[in-house]
Amino acid sequence: MLAPLPDTPSPVALTAGLAGDLREIAALTARMLAASDADDWTLVSSLERQRFALLSALTPAPLATDTATMEVILRAALEATQRISDRVRQCQATAQNALRVIRTGRQGALTYLENAAP
Repeated sequence: MLAPLPDTPSPVALTAGLAGDLREIAALTARMLAASDADDWTLVSSLERQRFALLSALTPAPLATDTATMEVILRAALEATQRISDRVRQCQATAQNALRVIRTGRQGALTYLENAAP
């Protein structure tokens, strides 16, 4: 589970905009995990685009102001991304197995039809 943002200010406090962005990144990450657990990949994709935009907008200077908070949020985002990637691989394997079964069944039916008595 994602850790909440620390309530204690760092020696150089986060700007309001950056703190809001970090909270939004954390919230989007949590929603992405819930959506992946529910196999709602359309929602995961939509949330990932939003999260990517926020992460891409982060610049090095403000990031250096509160490294503890940044580490908590970014580590959670990386761990969530890994968990979602693992979930995607599981779903892909399941889909590949289902397709293999369908192909085998289709091939069996075609063979049967080709060899059926006239």
